[in-house]
Amino acid sequence: SHWAYSRNKVSTVVSGCDGTFVGSRSAISSLLDLMTSKGPSFGLHLHLNKCEIFWPSGNQDFPEIPAEVRRIVSGGVEVLGSPILRSDSFFAGSVARCVRKVLSCQDHLLDVKDPQVELLLFRSCLGICKINHILRTVPSHRIRQELSEFDSGLRHSLELISHSSI
Repeated sequence: SHWAYSRNKVSTVVSGCDGTFVGSRSAISSLLDLMTSKGPSFGLHLHLNKCEIFWPSGNQDFPEIPAEVRRIVSGGVEVLGSPILRSDSFFAGSVARCVRKVLSCQDHLLDVKDPQVELLLFRSCLGICKINHILRTVPSHRIRQELSEFDSGLRHSLELISHSSI
């Protein structure tokens, strides 16, 4: 489910359990205070340690925001799993982390010792969907090296599962 809402100078976009709030520092601070104080009575339990704040310019300290909220001070931010804003190096770094996670999981596929189960896990459970999502949301010219690394790892895993050269 997706919905958008705007009230008191805070814009909100929510998809499933994830939300993005855009507004002034004081408006965001007030919203966090409201959600942590009134939310539990409605079944909403905000985990501040899972929240992030990003401000593209100016003071990055955010003294008005609770300390548990992680401050993003890099060249961009991820929204719904996709890197947005700023530099090519941020895009590449974000995608490279995802590729490393997927490839490290694929390294353990042969521990299963059943090619059909290995292929099923490979297709359904090892981050292929996340990579596919990133491929659709990040300009490919910004992540060529990472895509090449992923393709090589994918090919290698399929060769190991199928016991043949691809």
